Amino acid sequence: MSMPNFNTMRNFPLYVRDFVSEVDYCPACNTYGEDGVCPICGATTERKAYLDEVAAFEFVEEMETRLNDANAKLEFHSISTMGGKYYGVQFYVEEKHDPNEYDNDDCHYYFDVCRSVAIRRYNSEINKINRILKMLAKEYGFDEVYCSAVFGNGEAVYTKVENTQRARIVRAIKEIA
Repeated sequence: MSMPNFNTMRNFPLYVRDFVSEVDYCPACNTYGEDGVCPICGATTERKAYLDEVAAFEFVEEMETRLNDANAKLEFHSISTMGGKYYGVQFYVEEKHDPNEYDNDDCHYYFDVCRSVAIRRYNSEINKINRILKMLAKEYGFDEVYCSAVFGNGEAVYTKVENTQRARIVRAIKEIA
């Protein structure tokens, strides 16, 4: 049975990136060349796409150090990178605490504030994380996508969000939630 490649999150957009690179490939002698010419046989090379796993691994290591700095300032959530089930990388936000599920005494115990203040801080942190994700996505070449369809076998279709679609998607998600 198939399953969606990425995990969607409540309150946060889905930012993903793949690591597909292209190289010059010579079909005549099965070697890789540069500048459109095979260094061995002199034949014309073709562009071939491949998944660059080394670049993905190095990227995730660099990104984790950036996210650790951001996570030090967060109280209710934790941001990390997560590999897709089949390909790519996504930002994933894990909820550590939701003060909406606590009573006033629990909020005083865990957060040292009353429940209404904890809920305001929680909502403020969601907005802060959305700004952080948007900035990091732009800086590191992530695309914002949404899950436009999930089939009966579990396979999902992801569609890139355009600026005009973003407002409609946010409204639709809020209506569902």
